[in-house]
Amino acid sequence: SPRSTRGSRLFDDTSVASRVSTTSSSRLQAPSEIMKRNLGRIYLDNKVLLTKTAGYYALPVGILIIGLVFLTTFRFSALTLPLHQALRGQVPDFSSIPRKERNIHFIFGLWDDDVGKGLPVEFRRNLKAFERSNPNWRIFKWFRKPMIERYAKAWTVGNSSKDDEGSFPSTWKAWKVARPVQRADLFRYIMLWQMGGFYFDLDVEISGDNSVAALMKAVDLNPSIHTAALFYEKGRLTEEEAVWSAHDIGRDGLPEYRTRLSNYALWSRPRSKLMECAVQLATYRILKVSKEDLDLDSRLLATLYSSGPDVVTECAFGVREKGFQGSAGRPLQDEEEVVQSNITKDKVLVKDPGPNIVNGNTFSWKNEKAA
Repeated sequence: SPRSTRGSRLFDDTSVASRVSTTSSSRLQAPSEIMKRNLGRIYLDNKVLLTKTAGYYALPVGILIIGLVFLTTFRFSALTLPLHQALRGQVPDFSSIPRKERNIHFIFGLWDDDVGKGLPVEFRRNLKAFERSNPNWRIFKWFRKPMIERYAKAWTVGNSSKDDEGSFPSTWKAWKVARPVQRADLFRYIMLWQMGGFYFDLDVEISGDNSVAALMKAVDLNPSIHTAALFYEKGRLTEEEAVWSAHDIGRDGLPEYRTRLSNYALWSRPRSKLMECAVQLATYRILKVSKEDLDLDSRLLATLYSSGPDVVTECAFGVREKGFQGSAGRPLQDEEEVVQSNITKDKVLVKDPGPNIVNGNTFSWKNEKAA
């Protein structure tokens, strides 16, 4: 019957045994063959995976590499500059400079009637290079006469409304009788004494596309050692030039030091003795020469003596001024010894910067408005 037939098919021991035997023989293979087959599958799977992964990341990795090459080759942004400088070894250790002292100062507008029209093109281009090359430094643009005078008064005589005494009371008297260029000189000393940092004339260019990091490295300026830094103005005077300088306005027969230092590029820590001396000596000399009626040529010479390079030079090597009784009166030092060692007794760096500081010599102050 059909029912018995289905039963015989379901329970036929011979057919079941044959199927089991066939299946078992097909699955029982040598372990080595199984391992080879599995390893082959793993290899093929990983190869496909690696190929897909490489294809997936190839584009972004390529863009990253090209971007790094571009950013370390060109300096179009303040964001790329630290990497560019680091790869070239231009970044000294700034850890010894508090953030509030990382300042770069510029002065403009004390005698320029057209200051409202903006900086001259060459000054503006130079300033942009400073801003681009020093992203970790604050740029102070002292470009308005009212602002400059307000801070000069606050830092010298103080703020009476706040019962705040200034540090150089007699300096404000000198400010009121000073010519504009003398005020520019005096303000840079007051400002550096108060805030610290670098000061540069707007026509000064420095190494490393106006990078103070590159400059510090080039001249061995170490903020953890030095209290201030002064640089040669133009080599050294001959003995004849030094002797002849004794006849200049205000000098009273006192010749210049043979190593004339500049004031178009300065660096100082706040409250340095050098800048204290510069403020006090410039104050004394401005008041001294203001009593004389001078023509333009004589005023130009008087500026160099009263507030310009000779002030910082005297403060570095020792003040020899007769009658000067400043509290920061600088002891005389052996000029040749300082020149050889590049440092004064109170850790002022005195250095020939070579090509690392270039003065544009626009002489914008040599006119009736300024001097």
